[in-house]
Amino acid sequence: MDAPAFLAAAARLPPLGDPAALGEVLLLAPHPDDESLGCGALVAALAAAGHPPLVVAVSDGAASHLGSRRYAGEVLRDLREGELRAALLALGCPRPPRFLRLPDAAVPRRGEGGFADALGRLRSVLAKVSPATLLTTWRHDPHRDHGAAFDLAAALRAGLRPRPRLLEYPVWGRALSPGTPVGGPPRGFTFAVGPFRAAKAEAIARHRSQVADLVDDDPAGFRLPPAMIEAALLGPEVFLEADP
Repeated sequence: MDAPAFLAAAARLPPLGDPAALGEVLLLAPHPDDESLGCGALVAALAAAGHPPLVVAVSDGAASHLGSRRYAGEVLRDLREGELRAALLALGCPRPPRFLRLPDAAVPRRGEGGFADALGRLRSVLAKVSPATLLTTWRHDPHRDHGAAFDLAAALRAGLRPRPRLLEYPVWGRALSPGTPVGGPPRGFTFAVGPFRAAKAEAIARHRSQVADLVDDDPAGFRLPPAMIEAALLGPEVFLEADP
């Protein structure tokens, strides 16, 4: 299947019943904001059910405004980490996130130099956590850090016993061109945004550096497209079963 057909079919997958059935959830976000865009409603539902997920930001997020002098390097990194904390609170998730601080736009893929070190950092986060479910970005998302997050999750899962369920959530999938092969048909489930739309919208808005003019000294800086935010709030959120 090509990407548009696959994602259209994925949006028709059956809805998740009880979010608590996912058990302990570890959520990998390639950048602060991906957790809110891709699965903010599910995060809110898990938190409301008394099972807040552990969110791990993979990259430092410091490459979104490379032309900024006031928000350069560690300043932007720290800002985005604070935005992630605020977004999770908007979703009702009190569990503090963790940060791997890998280089934004250069998170190593499987087989590249630095991948083993990145995996080691991720494993250290799990010293006292035994996830039943891993959530990570879709392997076909057209951003190298999103593919790298999938690689890390898959490698992590391979070494865990019992082996957790691995689910992929698309964020940038709609940017894939028609004709792009992605396999299929999709397997997994959807999750309705509706009951949690206000919380999800507030969570996205709290990533101010990505949605507003907070960083105003970099005309070429990144900003989330309004159409992408609108689609994320319309839903449903999609969670794809990774291959066993």
